[in-house]
Amino acid sequence: METEKLNILIIGSTGNGKSTLGNFMLNAEMFQSGPGMIAVTAEVTKETRTIQGVDLTVIDTVGFSDDLGPLENHLEQISQALDVCTGGINAVVFAIKASERFTTAISDVLTEMYQTSDLWDHCFVVFTNAKGLGNTDAEQTSKVPKQLTDERCPESLKTLLDKVQQRYVVVESKDDMGDNYHATKMSQIFQMVNNIKQHTPGPYTNRSFQLAFSKYKDAKEKERTKEIQQQEQQRLLEEQKKQLEQQQKQLEEERQRREEEQKRQEEELQRKLEGEIRRTAELQRQREEEERRRRRKRKRSSNKCVIS
Repeated sequence: METEKLNILIIGSTGNGKSTLGNFMLNAEMFQSGPGMIAVTAEVTKETRTIQGVDLTVIDTVGFSDDLGPLENHLEQISQALDVCTGGINAVVFAIKASERFTTAISDVLTEMYQTSDLWDHCFVVFTNAKGLGNTDAEQTSKVPKQLTDERCPESLKTLLDKVQQRYVVVESKDDMGDNYHATKMSQIFQMVNNIKQHTPGPYTNRSFQLAFSKYKDAKEKERTKEIQQQEQQRLLEEQKKQLEQQQKQLEEERQRREEEQKRQEEELQRKLEGEIRRTAELQRQREEEERRRRRKRKRSSNKCVIS
């Protein structure tokens, strides 16, 4: 019988144990790995080994991180990884370190990726480093650690599990759990892959991803164009607002100037009127005084005539 061939792509954020998980799945140190959050994998790497009668090809990827920049860069990494397997990917593993926080940064990337493609139909989650939570092997084999499913579990993680239809495996990436541990976990992983194969039309190819990616880029370009247009409209509105405020300021200054000029003219007119009234009163007083002098003079002249 022809040996079954499976291609599995591993994605996830930097430091979540993707390379270590790849080594665990292949049961050999084939990918360079290291502890901590410093990225070890710098490019897409592919390795193949026969596991439980299956020619298993594992593709390790550059981890999602702030260094990659915009989501387009993360998607380009996935596209490069898909391009490594011309026949397509049978399953995509999203690696999450069970003992680490599910960060806002990776949540944001996932939120965008949900809108990008149907990659998630081929995806399942592997929680790595399960021993970091102090679980026993039995707990790891049966379910997600309870610390990840209680009320403190991030909504973004719950959403991810819903996206992959609750498909997940919990493993201890270090193969020190006993002789049968690797075989048990790989049986679970192959079970996940077979479940995906039964519910999808075939391997996931870069062509499918590129179609979805193109739609995503077109949508993003429209968003950017719309944003630029909105910014330009906002700039024009602010300019118009400034011009209107300037016009209103000029009109207000002109109104105040007219009012001040009118007030000055009224005050000047008032002064003139008051001056005219004073002059008229003074002339009236002078006439009256002159009339009194003439009467006194006539009276004196009349008195002299009587005496004579």
